[in-house]
Amino acid sequence: MHQLNIFHEHVMEACAQKGMTEEAVLLHAKKAGYDGLECDWLRLTNAKKKAALFDGCGLKADSVYRTFDMGRRELRETEKEYLEFFDLVSVYGTKKVLCIPGFIHPGDDAAAMRSRMNEQLCHMCEAAREYGITVTLEDYDHVDSPCSTMGGLRQFFDSVPGLGFSYDTGNFAYSNESAQEAFHLLKDRIVHVHLKDRTRDSAYANADDSNWVNDVTGQRMYPVPVCDGYIGIAGLLKELKTIGYEGAFSLEHFGAADQLEFMTRSAANVRAALAAL
Repeated sequence: MHQLNIFHEHVMEACAQKGMTEEAVLLHAKKAGYDGLECDWLRLTNAKKKAALFDGCGLKADSVYRTFDMGRRELRETEKEYLEFFDLVSVYGTKKVLCIPGFIHPGDDAAAMRSRMNEQLCHMCEAAREYGITVTLEDYDHVDSPCSTMGGLRQFFDSVPGLGFSYDTGNFAYSNESAQEAFHLLKDRIVHVHLKDRTRDSAYANADDSNWVNDVTGQRMYPVPVCDGYIGIAGLLKELKTIGYEGAFSLEHFGAADQLEFMTRSAANVRAALAAL
């Protein structure tokens, strides 16, 4: 059975929403069926203490993400950052990292910045091999992200040997692209999966209706438990089965009005969908 991960940020959001300790929410996640965490590196800096907490709750940091600025910084600066990053995640035994390479803003020399990102990602992937770590990109949902579309991602994969893909099922919706079409174009690089769903239903709004994001057409998208939205998660799980994907699924719903409820329902939904296959 595939390992399920929950985003550590959702754990921390649940702590704030429910007035619970981090340990209590981690134990709840374990009971709900999660064995791993998808983590922001900034939450992991007290490494030995945090790793002991995760271990004590029966969870591990399966994938860790960090934002860089490869288009603007010199290689020596980025190298220092990613080696520091690899040293940190190695304390947790993490073997997959998600790199957000930076952003290209209007007025930037996009070709030059993308070329610099390609070069630095090549160096990063080469260094990662010595740590036994795989570097990945995802379809990052931001208008200035050079990897927000399937075409943008394909350019990176065709330029950077060894670069993996963290396939986010919900983020292509931001760019008004088909997650299924993206799967077929990029499936050769999939090494990790974020299961994210979307809904237009404002019933999923939080108390001050601030947890939505617009897609590129200007339509609102709200977080929803995985498999309860319009992305078509069950169909994408079938597609992943056709390529023999046996890795973990990180369940994602940033902005959920009730993270504790969402993480419980998402795990149950995904387990049911996998069992149906």
